[in-house]
Amino acid sequence: MSVDHYRVSPRDSLLAYLDVRALGSYPYRGSFELLKHEKRGMKIVELIDLLALHHRNSAIHTFEVSYLLALLDPFGQIERGLMHDIGKTGIDPKLLDKREGLTTEEKKQMSFHGPLGGAILRRVGLGDLAFAAEEHHIGNSKNRIWTEQELSSRHPATEALSLADLICAALDPRRSYRVPAERDTLLENIKLKTDIGIFSRELYQHFLDVIVANNIFPPFKLDDYQDTSFIKALKQLGIYDSFQDLIADDEAARL
Repeated sequence: MSVDHYRVSPRDSLLAYLDVRALGSYPYRGSFELLKHEKRGMKIVELIDLLALHHRNSAIHTFEVSYLLALLDPFGQIERGLMHDIGKTGIDPKLLDKREGLTTEEKKQMSFHGPLGGAILRRVGLGDLAFAAEEHHIGNSKNRIWTEQELSSRHPATEALSLADLICAALDPRRSYRVPAERDTLLENIKLKTDIGIFSRELYQHFLDVIVANNIFPPFKLDDYQDTSFIKALKQLGIYDSFQDLIADDEAARL
């Protein structure tokens, strides 16, 4: 896989699923058999808890992306946002927190969290969410020009997820290897990506009407999570208490 090649073909996904180097060395592979027999909601809860245990800031990012996704795509599934970065449980936390620039090999390791996430989700019986892990970087890579065919072959729900991920990653103050983007710069970038066809005009207008008009930008405090459907979904999954504790701790740490 090239350094900047985040797009994953079905063949690559299958290879990631079967490749011993991907799942054979995965540090939490012992939990797969147990998770396969859990109910769907419990699988998601346990995977999120695993992500929080492995790398706290990735779990916080996951909740922020899920919240924006709920606003950008009200008819979508919150599960897609919650599972999009689950592959980071297979990335060394020291690499996720590295302050210096990444080497070529480290970039390859980092970019593999997408297909690894898809492999994990299929292995535990959540294959319908694998696209969220594998496709959420489509259009977000600075080193990649996406073809019309690649963009048109995305899962229909990928576009809103990619936009939510782009916003949260760009404004994330917890990433030691870069300074958060200026909001005006981010808005210009999103408009440019819309102009070249990465995001649809309809999604862009919805973004302006809902996110920009109401000034809903991360990083979020606990009180910023105002959407009742999002909170209800977390409670239905049984993950609200974990979410509340994680965000409250993060808010205190940023004071």
